[in-house]
Amino acid sequence: YYPEDPVANHNVAAVAISRGDYEKARRHMEKCRNHDQAYNNLGILYILDGDYENAEKSFKKAMSNGSKEAEHNYKNMHSIRDRKSNKR
Repeated sequence: YYPEDPVANHNVAAVAISRGDYEKARRHMEKCRNHDQAYNNLGILYILDGDYENAEKSFKKAMSNGSKEAEHNYKNMHSIRDRKSNKR
């Protein structure tokens, strides 16, 4: 393991998100904020927190760097938000 490598931290954060360990994901995201794909994962964390404004900003940053995953997540973000607001 390479604790300062942005790719390694990005990968650990992605796995942590998939396992529901958002605090661990945040810790590792902080170490790779300048990695292009990190913005996509950060957007996902913001959605999970209900912070759609920052999620949108993160996805747009990732999309500007060519992330197809972020484009997909950005398009789906609105339906996720709508579903959550309808449950209230």
